[in-house]
Amino acid sequence: GCDAYVSLVQAQVEAYKIDYLHYPTETQLREAEYIKEDLKCPNGNLVVIDSETGEVSEEITNPQSSNASGDSN
Repeated sequence: GCDAYVSLVQAQVEAYKIDYLHYPTETQLREAEYIKEDLKCPNGNLVVIDSETGEVSEEITNPQSSNASGDSN
């Protein structure tokens, strides 16, 4: 997973809300320079922001990478 990266983005979302009084979209967060790149975890999964609630979460785009147990037999 990418819990540390999600936490970092969540902190930036909260900082944006303090400054602008609303939760941002990814584009707004990037344009205001709270982040510098597309929201992507080191494992390749996307990070999404719910602009209604401010919740940041990892979008699982490759489920095989998260659980490889049982494949070696």
